[in-house]
Amino acid sequence: MPLSAGASLWTTRGAWLALLLTYPGLAAVLLLANPPVGSLGEQTGLLGFTWVIAATLLMLVLGLMMGYYMRGQAYKMFWRRDQIRPLGYLLGNLMLFIGLTVGGAGALVGLAVTGAWGFALLAAAPLVLHVLNFPHGKPMQPHPPRFT
Repeated sequence: MPLSAGASLWTTRGAWLALLLTYPGLAAVLLLANPPVGSLGEQTGLLGFTWVIAATLLMLVLGLMMGYYMRGQAYKMFWRRDQIRPLGYLLGNLMLFIGLTVGGAGALVGLAVTGAWGFALLAAAPLVLHVLNFPHGKPMQPHPPRFT
């Protein structure tokens, strides 16, 4: 039985909420398990701190780019006539939300490892994008072409 537009929208919204709640959950677990006392730069020198920053930025950028890229690919794959089929909408948005969550998780791990609160600002970027990409279902609605 094919997935209906309503079921796809509600499933996507449930996944959006579940993955949105991983940010405070992961932050709480990481900060309670390893409270940031000093910075990693003080403990291991500047080189170790630089590697953590580079790895965090790489994970953040790749997570964001791959999330949006994979959503676009899923939308193209399930594009029929002038709308996206519900399964493509669900899969595309799941890929986007997972990519955003991976990027935010990398920044939160960087915060827990280094103790530098600047990583919280890096984690805020994917969190804001996650909130802004609330599933509304418009790509599943037909869009007739306009000729002006």
